[in-house]
Amino acid sequence: MTLHEEWLYKADNDFESAQLLCNHKLNDTSVYHAQQTSEKALKGFLVFKGILPPKTHDLEKLLDLCKNYDASFVNIDLQIFELNGMDVKFRYPSVDLMPPDADVKNALIWAEEILNFVKSVCI
Repeated sequence: MTLHEEWLYKADNDFESAQLLCNHKLNDTSVYHAQQTSEKALKGFLVFKGILPPKTHDLEKLLDLCKNYDASFVNIDLQIFELNGMDVKFRYPSVDLMPPDADVKNALIWAEEILNFVKSVCI
């Protein structure tokens, strides 16, 4: 398995974890893993292009880097914008302790769209 495939493998595992957690109403950790799915997918693309991914959780920053190598990444702008920050928003106690079910369902849809898109360009 190549290094970029390893990143995508980890992204797949995060997505599966997000789904399982959602099924058990563990919404806060489900959205965390949805964000992680997207982060690892974007980093996998950068590795695919021979770029060492930066140590950041900022999906928008990673997306901008990906766009430097493939302009079609504009197709996932909305999904990235919506998921960015979900890794910390619900990770610690705050006013927003738990995301609503509808937000979790959307996060899973966006993460899957991002993951599938990245896989489609890493051929």
